[in-house]
Amino acid sequence: MVFNFQRYFMPKNLDRLKNKVFQNVFDNANGGISIVSPEGVWIKVNQSIVDLFGYEEEELYQLNFRDITHRDDLELDLAHMQQLIDGEIDNYQIEKRYFHKKGYVVWALLSVSLVRDEANEPIYFIAQITDISTQKSATWHLEFLINVIKGQNEKLKDFAHIATHDIRTHVGNLFSITEFL
Repeated sequence: MVFNFQRYFMPKNLDRLKNKVFQNVFDNANGGISIVSPEGVWIKVNQSIVDLFGYEEEELYQLNFRDITHRDDLELDLAHMQQLIDGEIDNYQIEKRYFHKKGYVVWALLSVSLVRDEANEPIYFIAQITDISTQKSATWHLEFLINVIKGQNEKLKDFAHIATHDIRTHVGNLFSITEFL
């Protein structure tokens, strides 16, 4: 079978091909991809976003991203969004927490950029959301173990000081007794 270049790349088919490629990338991406309005409303989400947060797609469209963002992370995210709108930055990436539909916290790496129209007005944000909950948990576990080890090392140093002091005292006492004898 011979590939028909003109069939796929003629101007009338090029837009259709671009749309098909975009839709395939969006739908089949392993990570979460979403399109969010400047007001924070979900415009389009892929299946990975649905799976990550536990909401049905239609439920997410009824929510604002603020509704599922941990309140301690919201201010930083909104500040970065404003910097994008003001043209101070081209994109940003932060770690932030979301609430799953079942109520537990999902840690995510959020990467955001802004799409503008011909008049340079903001149209929508494109957000890539990657679940990093497992990595966060492993990091906390590692930090906990490091702190335990540091504590044990301090106890060992204290024990070594005490043991050394006791041995010196006993050796000194033995030395005194032997001299006396």
